This record gives sequence, structure tokens and C-alpha cells, in this order.
Amino acid sequence: MKKRVLIVEDNQSFRIFIKESLKDDFEIDEVKSVSEFDDIFFRYKYSLIILDLKLPDGSGVEVLKKIRSLDSEVKVVILTAYGDIPLAIECIKKGADDFWQKPIDYDILKKKVKNILRDTSFKDIEQEYVGVSKNSIEVREDIKKCSSTDVNVIITGPVGSGKTLVSELIHRNSNRNEKNFVEIDFASLNKNLIESDLFGVSKGAFTGALVSRDGFLKRSDGGTVVLKNLNEVDLSVQGKILKFLDTKSFYPVGSNREERVDSRIISVFSEEPENLVEKGFLRRDLLFRLNVYRIKILPLRERREDIPILANFLVGRLEKKLSLQKRKDFNSFVEKILGLEFLGNVKELENFLESYLLEKDFNIEIYNRKGGLKDLIKEKTEEVEKDEILKTLRMVNWNRMKAAKILKISYRSLLEKIKEYKIEK
Repeated sequence: MKKRVLIVEDNQSFRIFIKESLKDDFEIDEVKSVSEFDDIFFRYKYSLIILDLKLPDGSGVEVLKKIRSLDSEVKVVILTAYGDIPLAIECIKKGADDFWQKPIDYDILKKKVKNILRDTSFKDIEQEYVGVSKNSIEVREDIKKCSSTDVNVIITGPVGSGKTLVSELIHRNSNRNEKNFVEIDFASLNKNLIESDLFGVSKGAFTGALVSRDGFLKRSDGGTVVLKNLNEVDLSVQGKILKFLDTKSFYPVGSNREERVDSRIISVFSEEPENLVEKGFLRRDLLFRLNVYRIKILPLRERREDIPILANFLVGRLEKKLSLQKRKDFNSFVEKILGLEFLGNVKELENFLESYLLEKDFNIEIYNRKGGLKDLIKEKTEEVEKDEILKTLRMVNWNRMKAAKILKISYRSLLEKIKEYKIEK
């Protein structure tokens, strides 16, 4: 039996376009107003409702509220014009599954419908993103929801909390899973080459550009691109990324030939992006375009109930990696570590467990203090780092750009450390 789709759209030509595009694969009903929706909604069990935001006798937002109060399972997609994107984003927060911007290409429409109605068990999400805390349960549900849509996603969480894993799970469970998963960590790239690394470069664009080269975006076509540490990118280049988000097109460095790319965008931040906007490191308009769906991963110390199940999961993985067996004292060992801070989050817990498996005389007391192992070395590390920054600044006569290059950190990171350590000339 074919699944049933309801189109709620007052524009007749666009309504017919959607119907003609989908009629071979689905049973289609179409209405052009809120009153007609009310008449037909209770007659059938719908798999998908395609809902325009603006209707002649009411608002699509009110229709969405009505749908969600009566049916939590039906997929709902909002149709929007460019100027209505803020309202469409609000609809996502109110229970819509996706929004599609008009006009929409025939092939893209069919692909989006197929994706949102795709049957999946999400077994790998349950098996790989483990945890019993409220936050872990919410993150798993967020992954499932994002896997069925193409909306832009922001993932926030402290270092080592699992942001990359969440990105990978979204990609693997989406209809883009057979295409490339491309991670771009801007903090690790040469600042002067970020634009060419991202957009590609045309032969002869600058000295050393002996051949044309595709950038990260081109390589991600059809798949997923993860933007990490966007705050490390110059604001001018952020403007070009913003344009790409709006048009799905860009020009390689030194080229007048436009490239079009269909990539799903996931942005990853270790700090709340709103704070980065206030500091002047991230464009507000770029954040607005990226921030359609937000996934927030809490620090491990705020979800300690996850530690036992995480420890069992990680030790199982480490046993295979190291060809070792779980030690007999493991359960009592886990009870002892529940009070540790694990400032490095899941990654620190994994390293901690690896040391426990490898070291026969592992001494938990070394870690049994606020901050864990990191707290033992943090004070000394900060002292050495401050001295090194100060020495380098003096050596280059306080030229902060030169100092950043010598220290092999970004200019912005240097400015933050100067402020953090209260370094003065």
C-alpha cells in the first residue's frame, strides 16, 4: 500500500507541481486553505504533510500546532519563501520535521520526500551513543530527528564530549550516507590558505598554485560537511561561507566559474556560539543561518549517571583494541571513579580506562581529586604557557601576529590567552 501525503498549499501551480512529482509513489491529497485542511485531516492516516506557512484563511503555524496536538508521528514539512526562514526555524522548534525553501527542484523534492519517509531502526545510534542521563537520551533523539532532514545543525559541547561522533551518526543514518563525510577543523588549517582549502583553487591563482585543486566543499558534494571552530576563520571568509549557505554555490580562488554543491552542513563548537559573536569572532548573520537545529552535549561531570555504562562500553572497545580482558576489580573500580571530574569528558574517561587496563599497579588515588589528572598538571602548564607567550612577545617586539606564527597558534587564540593570563607590555 502506498503511503499517503497531504499537500496544504494555496499556490495552485506549485501545489500541482508537488502532486505531479510525487503521484507515482504516493497517494496524494491536496487542499488550499485551513478550512479544507480541517475537513480532510481526520479522514485518512497521513505519513507526510507538506504545509505552506501562509494560507488565505490562517497561518501554517497554527495548523502545525493542531497537527502536533493530535498526531505526534506524522512527518510535517514547512514550505517557505526566503524571507520566512526565521519563522520556519521557529516551526522546527515547535515540532516540524524540516522546512523546504521555494522554489524547489523536481529531483531535490523527490529526494527530500524519500529521505524524510525513510524507514530506519537507528540501531547504531542506540549502540554507539550510550548513556542513561536525560541529556544522552535527548541527544539520541536529536540525532534521529536530524538524520531524517537536511536542516543545518549546530552541535555544542566541551572538548572530548563526543561532538564528532554525533556528527558521524547523523551522516550515517541519513540518505547521504553513501557520499563523503568531510570534517574541516579550521583551527588546524593555515590561516592564509583557509579560503583555498575550503573553496578550492584555480591553476595560477597565486604563486605555487601549479594545478587546479578541489576544496573541502566540492569533495563533500552530496554528503555532509562538518565545520569545526568556525571562529578561527576571518570574518571576510565567514561572509563567503554565508553566501554559500544561501546559494549552495561558490567560486574557487582565482576562478570565474561558479561551482554548485549540495552538502548538508553541521557546525561544531566547544563554546556557545553566541559568546563567540559577542567577542567578535563569529558573524551574527552566519550564526543565524547555521542555527536551525541545536544539539547540546553536557559535560560528563553534569551527567555522572552515564559514567558506569560509558565505562563498560569503552572498556569493551579497549579490550578488542589492546587484546586484553576486563580486570576482576572493574565494577568496584567504576564505583570509585564516579566522583572524579573528568574535565576532558568522554575522551579523558577513555584514556583513563586505557591506563587502568595497561597498568597492573594503577593508582586511582593520583586521580582522586577535583579535576582528575588534568588538575595535577594544569597549574604548571599554565605557568609555562604564560612564560613562553611573554618571552615570544618580547622577542618580536610585541608583534602579536609574528608571535602567533612562532607559537603555532591562531592569532585569535593568542589574543584570548593574552587576556586570560593578563599579559601586559
